[in-house]
Amino acid sequence: MEKALCFEIQLIATFVLFVYGSGAGDNYYRAAVLEPVQFTDVSHVPKEVIKRNLDIYETAAKTALANEVDIIVYPECGYVNPCVQKDKFHNYQILSKLSCLAKENKLYVVANTLDFKKCKTIETCDADGIDECPSKESACPEDGGYFYNTNIVFDRKGTLVSRYYKKHLFFEKNMNTPDFPQDATFNTDFGNFTTVICFDLIFKESVEDVEKPAVVNLAYPTYWFDHVPYIFFATPYQQAWAMMNNVNLLAANVHTPGTGTLGSGIYTPSKGALIYTHNPDFRTKLLNF
Repeated sequence: MEKALCFEIQLIATFVLFVYGSGAGDNYYRAAVLEPVQFTDVSHVPKEVIKRNLDIYETAAKTALANEVDIIVYPECGYVNPCVQKDKFHNYQILSKLSCLAKENKLYVVANTLDFKKCKTIETCDADGIDECPSKESACPEDGGYFYNTNIVFDRKGTLVSRYYKKHLFFEKNMNTPDFPQDATFNTDFGNFTTVICFDLIFKESVEDVEKPAVVNLAYPTYWFDHVPYIFFATPYQQAWAMMNNVNLLAANVHTPGTGTLGSGIYTPSKGALIYTHNPDFRTKLLNF
């Protein structure tokens, strides 16, 4: 017990935590975005790598709860509740953990993961199915399934309320792109949201959902590479996008300065960045406002 507590305090001490402004209410909500230094040591077995990174997510969620956060967004890299339906989802380690983080900390969780769907040869594709994504026979991949770069959203009870598949892949040869319409909007008790992933933000489709009535918030997991002239720097682009499209943008990036991957923030249309970080200090950061 003493060992676990010591680890938690040391981990929290590495966060740069900003807490100010009004609490959640009829006209306000409190958001948090996580920019983590990922654990990627290949000398450990895959389950241990996943657990180490989920431990960071858990500490962030608990810290968010302590600061009365309503929604937390983690970076890129049907009604279902894996936290409650443990027998059905015992093989879904990441899905179950994220569901429980939402339920136990009473907040909305937006996270990015890999989704695998078995190909089933019928006429239409149902994106809401947990295991199967039906398609026409000629479209089925040789390996019999689809791999999607996916955003998933859980509500305060741990229920899966939205899922979004990345449309524009960025050197992701093992991933598939969805060939069916998507509606990534989700409603909360503090406003309506939508979500996209990383490279999608520079394409016109990213604007379509925020043009819908009452959708004024975008949750944005990303693994953004800062390099010119092809890609703009993360935080200026995030701010410009929020102001140009008249939405609140919650952007969570991974922190890997060696590849130019950093830069997260919370932005509004009228003020731009309420809070942001673009500091290559190799430290995990949780920003909330």
